Formats: sequence, C-alpha cells, structure tokens
Amino acid sequence: DNTSVIPELRGLVIASAIRGKLPKAFDYLLSLEESTSDVSLKPELMGSLCLTDSPKQISMLLERIKDPNKVRAHDVDHWLAYLLRSRHAGKLAWDWMRDNWSWLEKTFGSDKSYDYLPRYAASAFNTRELMEQYKEFFTPLKDQPALARNIEMGIEELENRITWIEKDHKTVSAFFKDYR
Repeated sequence: DNTSVIPELRGLVIASAIRGKLPKAFDYLLSLEESTSDVSLKPELMGSLCLTDSPKQISMLLERIKDPNKVRAHDVDHWLAYLLRSRHAGKLAWDWMRDNWSWLEKTFGSDKSYDYLPRYAASAFNTRELMEQYKEFFTPLKDQPALARNIEMGIEELENRITWIEKDHKTVSAFFKDYR
C-alpha cells in the first residue's frame, strides 16, 4: 500500500528495499510496476528496480524491454536510461542496446524517444574506453538526421566530462581521503 508512505520519501523507501535486498522485494515491486496505473509511482519503481546488483534480475529487466505485455512502448526509453545509468547494470544495458539497436530503430525510428537514445548512453558514460565504444557505435549512425545532432552532443558531453574527471580526479580523491 503506497498510501502509508509519505510521497516525498516513497522513492527512497522503494530504493532501500532493492539496495537492502529485502526478501521478495524485487518480485513484489516488479509486479507492482506492471500492475499500477499510478503515473507518479511508476518511475519510482522503474528507477528503484534498476538499482539491483543481481545479474539475473538485470537480465530479466533487459529481457522485458521488448515484451509489450510487460513494458509499454513509451516506457522503453526510461527503462533503458535507468539501466544504462546503473553502476551494476550499465555494461549489460550498453551491450543490450547495441545488440538490439535494429529493434530499437524499427520500433522507435519515427518516435521522438528514438533520438534521445544516444544522449541516454552518453549521459551514463565516464571513461575513455566507453567514449570510444560510443563513438564506434554511433558515428556510423550520424547519417540519420534524427540522430546526428544528439550523437554530436553526446560526444561533446563525453569529452567534456572525461576531461573534467581526468583533470580533477586526484584533487577530489585527495580531499575525500583527507576528509576521513
């Protein structure tokens, strides 16, 4: 019953159940996500479920993306964005995205969410290795007018973020080491 939790704390409570690996929490929350019509609860459930560190559960979430009985078409990009940004699911989600790009293109090629996909991937990456993978995958797709601008923005975002991390990493790490 989501009415017994203060709305401002609901997302934190749900996320804590996943992070804390409470027995049956994942299955219960996944079932709730599939059945609820509460538009404010759905994103909290999606984001929290994607916090799992279980490879089995991550694979289950990725497999569900293509099942219209489990994931509504307008939620696919949200699921993918949450999974890409998860420190536990990010690599699997990136692999899934590349492996299933033809399905994403076929399903969403004429939809507004299609052009956001390169930006979602770029927003999740923070290493030169991932930036190179991003460039390798998306550069050939720049000939698609719907994607070209967001691919360029993604590359610029990655270059700026990685440059900043490389420039300031030692100073920030030293601060927190001394702070303890």
